[in-house]
Amino acid sequence: MVELAVHFTSARELRAQKRFLATHALSDIRPPDAFERGYEDRGWLRLRDALPEAVRSRPCDRVYLGSEFCPQLALPERELGAGLALLRSRGFQATIVLAPVPQTRFASTRAMLQKFGRRGALEVAANDWGTLAALDGWGHIPVLGRLLFRMKRLPRVSQETRPVCSGPHCRIRLAAQMREFSRFPTDAPWFADLLRGLRVRRMDTEMLPQGVRLRRPAPVKLSLFLPWAQVTGGGRCPVAGKGRRGGRCAFGCRQSYILPSYPGKTWPMIQLGHTVFAWMAARMEVYLRQGIYDRYVLEPRLPM
Repeated sequence: MVELAVHFTSARELRAQKRFLATHALSDIRPPDAFERGYEDRGWLRLRDALPEAVRSRPCDRVYLGSEFCPQLALPERELGAGLALLRSRGFQATIVLAPVPQTRFASTRAMLQKFGRRGALEVAANDWGTLAALDGWGHIPVLGRLLFRMKRLPRVSQETRPVCSGPHCRIRLAAQMREFSRFPTDAPWFADLLRGLRVRRMDTEMLPQGVRLRRPAPVKLSLFLPWAQVTGGGRCPVAGKGRRGGRCAFGCRQSYILPSYPGKTWPMIQLGHTVFAWMAARMEVYLRQGIYDRYVLEPRLPM
């Protein structure tokens, strides 16, 4: 049976879901407003419609809490603790989502996680290799976060968005490239051995334009995030200085967005801060039929 989880990036966003917290029903999730940011409302409605009725009607008993895409968005200890306490009081399991942890915050992150784990081990999705390697030793359940799900992100090179092709062997080359691009990481023996050595229990994955091809059973359980996929990120944030006060980030990425455009056919994309996401709702039915995932992580909003 596929487990359902919902991803909220902040405790404020979580508290706004009063009906959902009371009923655990997907139908009671408060959707994003249509005018807020780009494709959010359409993505959420398309996601709900694409889920099989047997899945859609199932109670959701797990919440992912936190944002992985920027260290500036990391939840303060007090806010994260309040969110975990709220989830426990409403009967939810929790998965903490960490952004990449810089060396200067490693000790404080360890202390925070050890504090939150006093009532038992928590799932923690780590998005840098150092934190992932340490989690088992800290008494938590290590999850390989989706920033560490290293596959090509090709919104302009996929079955639906084929590049202009010429030459006698062009189609053959393109087909070979697509097979290689869709190869799942755990099919590489060294990567599977790495996950076993780090005692990783679960791997968070995304829908990718070129698809994924798993040739042998994965050594860990697999989660699938819906309906967004990260295309690229990092580098200088174009809105980092927007509204900055006292040298601190004012989270301009949560009040603005950029819509990239290209001369050729591509998947719909949206940029928040320094991260670009693709709206993958059109590929959901294909992924939901694959049968390799035991957890769907649903995102009512863009994960920023």
